[in-house]
Parts: sequence; structure tokens; C-alpha cells
Amino acid sequence: MRPVSILNHAPFSLFRRTTKNGEFWYVKFWDAERERYTLTRSTGVKPEGRRERRAEAETAARIMLEEFATRRENNDDPLFCDYLESFWQADAPYARERELLSRKPLSANYIKMNHADVARHVRPFKRIAGKHLSEITTGIILDWQVWALGSHGISGRRSNVVLQSMRIAVRYAVRREELDRDPFKLVHEANET
Repeated sequence: MRPVSILNHAPFSLFRRTTKNGEFWYVKFWDAERERYTLTRSTGVKPEGRRERRAEAETAARIMLEEFATRRENNDDPLFCDYLESFWQADAPYARERELLSRKPLSANYIKMNHADVARHVRPFKRIAGKHLSEITTGIILDWQVWALGSHGISGRRSNVVLQSMRIAVRYAVRREELDRDPFKLVHEANET
């Protein structure tokens, strides 16, 4: 049985972070189950003026917190591996869209191979286990690459194929506005030589 934490945490914590587009207020969300901060997002608010727009950043953080809670209640934020495995199905929306809208259907073998890659090369990675789609970060993906090439022992080419199957699924969620950012944006492929 897990010990009960005697510390009560605020549901989120604000901090400032400098990016290539300037300085912004960021928010870290507390996960009571894991007893740690697990999710970090930009509020989109720049710290300007006398009070540095902190109240505006707090309002944005509270709205995000409510959205995350609603998604979980409605099961709109599935576990990452479950999302990937359901994405790579012949009757899934992406495959149907490719077939009917683009007139470029995916082969049954391609779908089956990507589905199998998720089960074989993504699901065993412990940092991804239990993570929801909205909780996947660039850092987790980079850690997966290191694990896949090192401990898991797959080649650079294979890791890039698996990376691509994850990237396609996540970018599809971003395009449909089911996910607010692309954690693969700064992830590069491994050297294949």
C-alpha cells in the first residue's frame, strides 16, 4: 500500500521560462496519484508590466486544469499506448480518412506493422507506461530514443520507423485539435549508420 503524503499541494505552480519567442509564464500541474509534477505547459502569457500579468497567467492555468479534468472524465485523453494502438487499426479514423478523403489508402501490412511496433517497442518503456496522450513531452520521447537504442537494443533505422509511427499519430491529434502541442517538434531521428 502506498503511503499517504502528508503534504498538500496546490494544483499547479507558475514559473517563467525563456524560449526562442521570448519569456512566458509556464505552469506545472500536480499529479496526486504520482505525488509529483507531471505536466508542464505554456500559458501563452508574457510577463509584462508592473504585475507581470501573473493574474492572467493564473487564469489561463485554471482553465487548462479544468480542460484536463474534463478530458479525463470524458476519456478524451487516453493512455498514450492505448491511443497509438487504436490509431493503428484498419477501421480507425486516420486510416478511413486516408482511404476516403485522400484516396491514398494505407496497406493492411503497414497498419499491422505499426500496431505491432507500438506493442513491441513503445509499451515496454516504463516512462511511457501510465502516461496519457496530453502528458507526453519532448523529454519523454528523447528518453525513449535513448532507451530503445541502448537498453532495448534496436537499430537506428528501426527506432526511426517506430518514432515515425508515434509522430504520425500525435500530429494527427494535433491537427484535429485534440492535443494542443506537438511534443515531436524538436525530436530528431537517430543516426542509421
